[in-house]
Amino acid sequence: MTSRTARKAESRRRILGAAARRLRAEGARGAAVADVMAEAGLTHGGFYAHFPSREALLAAALSEALRTGRERWFSGLDEAQGRGLKATGQLCSVTYAEAAELGIDNLEHGFFAATDFVAGKKPDVCPGQGEGQKTVAALDERSAAFTALVRRLVEKGVALTSTLTVFETITPGRPVPPGLDVLAPMLREQFEQNYARTAANEASIYRTLFSKGMALERAFVRAGGMLVVGTDPTAGGGVIPGFANQRAVELLVEAGFTPLEAISIATLNGAKYLGRDDEIGTIAKGRQADLMIVRGDPSRSVGDLRQVDLVFRLGVGFDPAAVVASVKGRVGRW
Repeated sequence: MTSRTARKAESRRRILGAAARRLRAEGARGAAVADVMAEAGLTHGGFYAHFPSREALLAAALSEALRTGRERWFSGLDEAQGRGLKATGQLCSVTYAEAAELGIDNLEHGFFAATDFVAGKKPDVCPGQGEGQKTVAALDERSAAFTALVRRLVEKGVALTSTLTVFETITPGRPVPPGLDVLAPMLREQFEQNYARTAANEASIYRTLFSKGMALERAFVRAGGMLVVGTDPTAGGGVIPGFANQRAVELLVEAGFTPLEAISIATLNGAKYLGRDDEIGTIAKGRQADLMIVRGDPSRSVGDLRQVDLVFRLGVGFDPAAVVASVKGRVGRW
């Protein structure tokens, strides 16, 4: 390579790097030719020696942004794990199988976010969450493709976080979530409007996707996978801390787990995933524990989880009814 060719290649690399950075930070609007060239330390007039148009630059910059974005993401994964931390992600451009091979510890939202089954998916390109969900909704948990993915996740020790509570709020025909009366009035009204729109949506993919997501999580666990639980207070807006944690256990039972299995998934499995099950996650001598005292036996009837008489937090007892009453109509205020 001549010195002139090398200089031109270096200039192109700087232009692409600057464009990719601006594209990630501000989108296509931020990748104006003048701004990109200024950031690259080159004159505006030199642009056309490297690209025939701004559109050609954007196409090349997008590929560069995706490539370097993945490199930085997995470099961060290595850095986190090197410090003894866990790495998790809500994915789209990277498939579950790819993330497992690259060493991720956990995947968010069960299989709802998987894009492994999208035909013709391009590497490092998100086909759109909707496209991924269509393939998941049509998936047979006994199919070779799904069982192969599960086998890979289990072999690599990748856990899944179940977030059924958030998807329930956007699934037509589901019950109103518990705890709405603690929300600030404006937020409660917003949720009620969202709930009404959801109920009227005959074309919603969640009419089939929600139950399929449950079935896939159950199949994952039956194959030896580690399932943990989160709530994720987003989506329709009715995921209320505390109430949603109880609801998450109920939904696992609806998915086919026994009450005791569901309780273990929501408590002990989280401790195991974090490598702290010798300290927390179970009630045993020498362990640390916050406690709920309930009327009934949730291991037989999971709904008894809602019959809470007393809560101990760091050794201090609280009356749950009084705590809930103290925040009624206030949750969500800034």
